[in-house]
This record gives sequence, C-alpha cells and structure tokens, in this order.
Amino acid sequence: MGGFVTMKLITTAPSRFESAIVAGAGWMRADEDSAFFEELAASLEAGEGIASLIAELMPEGAEPPSEEDLEMINRMILAQNDPLALAAAARGLDKLNATTEQLRRNPVPTLAIIGSLDTLKDGVDAMTPVMKNLEVVVIEGADHMTTVMLPQFTSQLADGMHEFLAGVCECL
Repeated sequence: MGGFVTMKLITTAPSRFESAIVAGAGWMRADEDSAFFEELAASLEAGEGIASLIAELMPEGAEPPSEEDLEMINRMILAQNDPLALAAAARGLDKLNATTEQLRRNPVPTLAIIGSLDTLKDGVDAMTPVMKNLEVVVIEGADHMTTVMLPQFTSQLADGMHEFLAGVCECL
C-alpha cells in the first residue's frame, strides 16, 4: 500500500519531494472499480482474512496457495495487524487513485520496481507513457509476493536507487 500512498503524495504535493521510489505498485486509476476493496474490507470485518487479496495478487496460471497456506498467511497478517484497521484501509484505497492529468503534470522523478509477474505491473505499464520522469526496473520471474524476497530485488533496489538518485539530486 505504501507505493500507492507515494503515488498519491507525489501527484498532490510534488513540491515536498526530490524523488520517489515505489515497489510493487503502479497507477491506481481514478476510474477503477472499488468493489474489490469493499469485498476485502467485508472479509476482514467478518474475520475471514485476506484470502481474496492473495488470490488477486497471484500471477495468472500460478498454482493457488493451499487452504493451509492461506490460513497460515491470514494468521500471520492478523497477528500483526488489526483487521478492522485493515478493513478501513481497504475501503480508503480508492482515494489513492490519480488522474491522467495529475500523472502527466507530476515533476517528481520516480523509480518503479516491479516483478515481471506482478499483477500490479499493468499499472506501471500504464504509467510509463504518461509520466515523463518515470524510470522502471522489472525483476524477471518475480510476482507481488516474491519480489522483495529475491536477492535481485535488493541488488536492483541498491543499484537502481544509487543510479536513479545520482541522476536526480546532488546528494551522491
């Protein structure tokens, strides 16, 4: 969710940023249907966890997690988070969307790091022709759940961030 928050911030308060880096997130369009977020919120409020979110983030053709895996993931997430707070956050996600004009006017140099199999990659692909200051790093074979666990992510983040920041500020 941090990537979506970052995208909203750089489009609404760009003067506060020298640059931005988003990982695993792209453009949440203003015309996107928020029904999924409502379903996720209802599931969290009913104590059913985030199974629908996990299913939504699975790459096409990937074997879905077993019921046992889903239960373990739900326990882990809910042990560290208040389900009602997560439900409220899910309901607020549609407020993080941006218009084409906001992205087009955005002056903040932005680096997007995304897995090639991430279901949110289409949002990054859609931003590419709109944002003039966007650089994209794609980690091959990675999806939304595995990208940050791969050594390539850490090296791409470090290398990409260093090169990216060197090009946008005088701090390096």
